[in-house]
Amino acid sequence: MRISYQIICDFWSQNKKLLIIWQLVFLLAAAVYLAVTPKTYEAYFQVKTAKISIDGNWTVLKLGRNTRRDLMSPQGFPGELVKVCMGEDSHALRRSLVNSIQVDVIDDFGGVMGISVRLVGVEQSKKCASSLAQFIVENSDASLSRRLGEDGFSKSSTIQKGKIQAYEGPGLISQIQMSDSYIKPRITNTILLASLLGFVGAVAYVILRRRYRAA
Repeated sequence: MRISYQIICDFWSQNKKLLIIWQLVFLLAAAVYLAVTPKTYEAYFQVKTAKISIDGNWTVLKLGRNTRRDLMSPQGFPGELVKVCMGEDSHALRRSLVNSIQVDVIDDFGGVMGISVRLVGVEQSKKCASSLAQFIVENSDASLSRRLGEDGFSKSSTIQKGKIQAYEGPGLISQIQMSDSYIKPRITNTILLASLLGFVGAVAYVILRRRYRAA
């Protein structure tokens, strides 16, 4: 069947009330959804892990290079950190925590990462991001201390080939920044989807009603 402008106009005039009702129903459902759905906020910070210099070549410690991978593992977090972020510690909550974290490598050579945490509530997101930043820095610092001890690092003028000659410790590059407003649920997308579903639902209802009446 070819769809023409006249067919569309006829369909609208014959089913105008029904289309409006379906639109209102779905828009009302969208409003309820937006009202009851918890608001998700984003906390963002940048952190660098420790690096060392051997024979004049700077390199990030292995722990720093593996940090992104470890943050994507549900078992990569200590229990206390999971409780701070999620309230309790369970495998399901650990997976939710992993899904709420996004890690972007800003400078792979320098061990610099941008990390965002998305959780329900401003304070919860900020508190979790703060604990996560502290966890990364402390782990990297502990790894650096072990590496320095293993290599017998000394600040004396004696330089040994193949030994650590200098190092840079880990730390926060930028303080935690919060999103200006909540990022989920998305109001515009929700309203547009509700409007589209309302239209499609009304059209489908009209078509099915005509078929059953014809039968």
